[in-house]
Amino acid sequence: MGRGNKMLHSKYLTYKKCNISWVKEIPSHWIQAQLRHCVIDINNGTTTEQFDESEITKPVTRIETISLGEINWNKLGWIEPTSNDKKFLLKSGDILFSHINSLSMIGNSAIFENDKQLYHGMNLLRIQPKPEIVSRWLLYILKSKGVRNTLSAFAKPAINQASLPTHAIRSFQIPIPPHPEQLSIAAFLDRETARIDALIEKKKKLIELLKEKRTALITRAVTKGLNKEVKMKPSGIEWLGEIPEHWEVKRLKEIANINPSKSNICSDLVENDVEVSFLPMEKVGEDGIIQLNENKKISQVMNSFTYFENGDVIIAKITPCFENGKGALVQNLLNGIGFGSTEFHVWRTSPNFQKWLYYYSISGFFRKFGESSMTGAAGQKRVTTDFIKTFSVAIPPIQEIKSTTDILEGKLHDIDKLISKIDTSINKNTEYRTALISAAVTGKIRVGEE
Repeated sequence: MGRGNKMLHSKYLTYKKCNISWVKEIPSHWIQAQLRHCVIDINNGTTTEQFDESEITKPVTRIETISLGEINWNKLGWIEPTSNDKKFLLKSGDILFSHINSLSMIGNSAIFENDKQLYHGMNLLRIQPKPEIVSRWLLYILKSKGVRNTLSAFAKPAINQASLPTHAIRSFQIPIPPHPEQLSIAAFLDRETARIDALIEKKKKLIELLKEKRTALITRAVTKGLNKEVKMKPSGIEWLGEIPEHWEVKRLKEIANINPSKSNICSDLVENDVEVSFLPMEKVGEDGIIQLNENKKISQVMNSFTYFENGDVIIAKITPCFENGKGALVQNLLNGIGFGSTEFHVWRTSPNFQKWLYYYSISGFFRKFGESSMTGAAGQKRVTTDFIKTFSVAIPPIQEIKSTTDILEGKLHDIDKLISKIDTSINKNTEYRTALISAAVTGKIRVGEE
């Protein structure tokens, strides 16, 4: 950012020590107090039964309503409110606070600033600031790193989620500046975070464009080649169009063994019950990177999981993992063998074709046609084995496969390097945003005169 992400703001003239666990000192004229002194009330929402949206239902908040740190109007529940539910209607300036969630999301908060009708639902707390407290200033306090980290430490973990007692929130100590400074801090952070967010959004869009360029480059390489001067011929496949005249068209089943049998596993490995790599779906990235940090005895996985070997191409077959591009050319498996999710398709081919088929599997047109061929109920749609086996691929001579993939990998490396550089920049902007909020709400910097 323009200032090199350094906070070149003035400080207050004098500071005093305080008894706040997450702040060492505050400006001398600020006070410290428990959060309960800043609010009218902190309470849970309506437990009225929720229904599908209809002409008689009204919107109500759910945990996911504030998962992005603001009110998401596409993530609401619906109730048929009773007269008792009137007290749960949100008012502008109310803050929603997540006290039951995954540990990383405990303390997530968002402010309601709207004249739309929205009811406060269960599993989110409503914090109602007093009239003399600036709601957006209090929101930034709650969003600051010190508060989030400290409150998370108070949370009681459970199997799938954690919870934060309301009394811990009420008694939480915070630094409080005079009302005019609350206004100044809120205005400053509104302006500065908006500027940072706009910059981050531009960079994210640039990454998306680079990813589109990456996919287009792969698709061109495996369907037309990278030599634009080569003579072309009709492929005979409508969606494939023309291909270089010296290339062939084959079905995948002609050059690869689709979902190979476990009978191919070396009997010695089975008899000795060796350890093998275990790869659940969540450890397969959308960028071809896999996390090989889990092993299991072959007897533990032999009957219930999908088998693959070094050099195999694996692709997710279920929605939305397939559409998101989960898949990899697997290497470095323990004892050369791996097992993983039953939602993988496995392609096994000769070393000459391994990289080529991997790039085919992540090309735009393969994903597009695979998605359109999916069968099954919504949320459980899958790419079938028949689609994979009969899918047509364009194949150049073996030597050209090597030269094309070498050039392609060089170009992809350059794109990936640029994406990584932009991603690093986004992380720095995000860290600066977090630090700026913390500095402003704790009085480390003075913003009132800016």
